[in-house]
Amino acid sequence: MMVTKGFPTFKDSCHTDDRKNLGGPICHTDDRRYLRELKLVYMTFIYKQHHYYVYIVTNPERTVLYTGVTNNLSQRLTEHWANKGQPKTFAGKYYCYNLIYYEYFTYINNAIAREKEIKGWRRQKKLDLIKTMNPDWTFLNPSICGGWPPKQVTKR
Repeated sequence: MMVTKGFPTFKDSCHTDDRKNLGGPICHTDDRRYLRELKLVYMTFIYKQHHYYVYIVTNPERTVLYTGVTNNLSQRLTEHWANKGQPKTFAGKYYCYNLIYYEYFTYINNAIAREKEIKGWRRQKKLDLIKTMNPDWTFLNPSICGGWPPKQVTKR
């Protein structure tokens, strides 16, 4: 078996032992169907690897809200924590590193659209959204990161 443009293809002979071991077709007429099935499996595998999050973090006093989007929520929270007190970023300047709300998306364009939507809201509407998932405003960092505060910070 060879890989062309990321998809598996076969050599001229379809009656090789390795194809039988793979559960593949045993003659040329089955090649197209088998390749279609392999492509579907390949695309399903690639599809399942995409994870995006829209999140809202706040400062320890719960007075400032910051909305963002990421593909690695625990890493991003650690980065916010590492940037606390840094005036170069909004979240850093206002010590926003405590997670209080997040949503999961499979497609980045949907996540970005949702982030923009939430950022355009007035504060009260954001507070109402947070209440739907986290009415007590419990900091969710330990449950997402497996422990808080982080012991070491690795930058992307």
